[in-house]
Amino acid sequence: MRAALLGTFFAGLLAGQEPGSPGLVSAEVLELEGTSSSGTVVLRGEQGRVTRCGYDSKTYIEMRKERVPANALREGDRLELLLDRGVGAAACYVRSAHFLPTPPRPSARSAASSLYVIDSIYPRGNLTFAGVVVKLSPERLVLHTRSAEERILLRPDTRYVDSGVAVEASGLGLNRRVFVRCGRNLDNELEAFQVVWGEILQPK
Repeated sequence: MRAALLGTFFAGLLAGQEPGSPGLVSAEVLELEGTSSSGTVVLRGEQGRVTRCGYDSKTYIEMRKERVPANALREGDRLELLLDRGVGAAACYVRSAHFLPTPPRPSARSAASSLYVIDSIYPRGNLTFAGVVVKLSPERLVLHTRSAEERILLRPDTRYVDSGVAVEASGLGLNRRVFVRCGRNLDNELEAFQVVWGEILQPK
């Protein structure tokens, strides 16, 4: 009987199952209920299955090669866990847990570069304004046009172009004559997708 149970355990270990079955699994922490010495942790497996597993003072949790208490776990942490059969309401029991490295998020610069490429193929915005920048902040510019002053929001992915060359937002200044391609958001406010100024030199 004992041999059969061990066989089932190690079969699960090699299979890398979803949380809830004995074995080695990868999962994301959704919630922790309890103290540093006992409680339950809610896990979401790679296939989306959500399971509640128990832990106690014997559970070994490792972060950066050091043992840490269970209350070091945070929502969103990725773990590799060795699970055993649960007791009571818990579907499984955590024997050990090892923090997995979090994949790096794409930088704002790389995301903006991708948007520049897409924007050149499928331009965003159906409104165009030309005028002089009379007020400027990181969130908004006020454009003086022939007929009125337009308040236009600046987006994190707004593209700035000086004489045909993409530049940083800091290149935009007051009293500069610009062309702005924009659209309206859900609050019916104008927001800029592209701000262009300077001259585009033509080949001789």
